[in-house]
Amino acid sequence: MTDIEARIGAYWERAAATYEQAEGHHPQTALEWAAWRGALGRLLPPPPARVLDVGAGTGILSLAAAQLGYTVTAVDLAPAMLQRLVALAAADGLEVIRLFAVFSGLL
Repeated sequence: MTDIEARIGAYWERAAATYEQAEGHHPQTALEWAAWRGALGRLLPPPPARVLDVGAGTGILSLAAAQLGYTVTAVDLAPAMLQRLVALAAADGLEVIRLFAVFSGLL
């Protein structure tokens, strides 16, 4: 992991606990969730299909895709973001495969 990746990862680790509470970071109403699911439904092939969410954070796209019936793999640099995503998915009865990744290793 490079120094910049470590610094970026540390920032997102700190932000994870409250990230989805910030305005615009996560849908707050059923109507907003429906809009995200509608957008994904128009852009992706019909389920069942597999979706890779790189830079998933706390999972707005991962959760919306899982709600539509996709098999979702979420990748992020910050383990705390992925832990929060898993907690949100579990609260909705959803399963999301999650992977921690150092992005320079993906190039």
